[in-house]
Amino acid sequence: GETLVRTNAACQFVYRGSALPVGEVIVSAVLELNPRPLAEIKKDVRALRDQRNTREPKKVSNAGSSFKNPAGDYAGRLIEATGLKGYRVGAAECSPVHANWMVNTGAATAADMLALLEIARARVREQFNIELRLEWKVIGEP
Repeated sequence: GETLVRTNAACQFVYRGSALPVGEVIVSAVLELNPRPLAEIKKDVRALRDQRNTREPKKVSNAGSSFKNPAGDYAGRLIEATGLKGYRVGAAECSPVHANWMVNTGAATAADMLALLEIARARVREQFNIELRLEWKVIGEP
């Protein structure tokens, strides 16, 4: 439970990574944004929303993309190819919209979700000899 303050340079943020020690969690941040013309921002936001509307599950609880894409491929494509789209463990489901999104269809437990993730990881490993890595950081035990 100690609170530390770190600069951006000290954290060494990169895409999907940082120099934060294992076990540390960011609980707050101050962002510095660069001003841009409003029309440009609105255009970019509209394009991102359109992209999300076509490929992400709607009106269902989820934690976003589950696995990182392996080099040269897509986790969603690999999971779908194993036949897991729509597969459930309890109330946790491999989304029928996008196979790399695990969703809560009602009262999924952390154990349900973690079991589903492990099934997807195991099937991809067995069929493609590729080890999927989680996008998420799991803290604690289910």
